[in-house]
Amino acid sequence: MVSTLKENPSGGFYCSECRMSTSEPVEICPFCGSIISNWMDIVIKQENDRIRPMFDIDPATGKNKYVPSFQGKRMYISPVDDSSFISKEDIEKIITQMKVKDNENNIC
Repeated sequence: MVSTLKENPSGGFYCSECRMSTSEPVEICPFCGSIISNWMDIVIKQENDRIRPMFDIDPATGKNKYVPSFQGKRMYISPVDDSSFISKEDIEKIITQMKVKDNENNIC
């Protein structure tokens, strides 16, 4: 038999086959032996819900709400964005500021 876990309004879950309750998502119902088809979906949702507040992730967009960027600017970003946070000009400024001056190269 294959069944699913349904969310119990009072907390926890129950098997759609035998209607017995469990507090955590399980792969196989301990009461009727049904294979639970959606247990991994529940685990992923729980983990996402746990992590979302730590990184200020907006549940609607999946992007970080407020991330301070270079020079105090705020940008909306996502973990899958491949655009740089800093423009090439700003990177060049940082590199020139980090270069050691000629009179400081003899420091041991």
